[in-house]
Amino acid sequence: MHPINQRVKIRAFEPSDLPAFTEMLNMPGVIAGTLQQPFRSLAERQRLIEGFCPQVNIVAEREGSLIGHACLHLTSDVSCRHSGSIDVVVRDDHWCMGVGLALVEVLLDQADNSIGLRRVELTALADNHRAIALYERLGFQREGIYKDYAFKAGRFVDAIPMARIKQH
Repeated sequence: MHPINQRVKIRAFEPSDLPAFTEMLNMPGVIAGTLQQPFRSLAERQRLIEGFCPQVNIVAEREGSLIGHACLHLTSDVSCRHSGSIDVVVRDDHWCMGVGLALVEVLLDQADNSIGLRRVELTALADNHRAIALYERLGFQREGIYKDYAFKAGRFVDAIPMARIKQH
């Protein structure tokens, strides 16, 4: 468990989290800041996560309610096994409260101290300024730009690949 404060805890994702996870991914701010498609049903989300096997799959909860999710995927290519990628999402009504920070810190701790990764990477939509600032605060650096990376809300948006490389 990672303490954000006395009322928030970080724990493993459980199958029983799926309804709250689906609700969170359908929130307007989450949809705007990620590549999530709106209006996914619980049944559809269940189908989508079948075979979803991140190395680390965690949630943040407050008073029994799911308020964030993060996961770390290992790269399967043999020559890139020192690398992994992360995904993070926080409920709209819990932004700027340290939830994303705590989730990423747990993932980085696992990457560094349990798995031994050298490189942790992510892709952030270029207009998700809060997320980019958080990642930079944690040592991630921008590695370029993906022009017209995704089609969101009737327009193409750029994305920024970022990585944190652990120095030994």
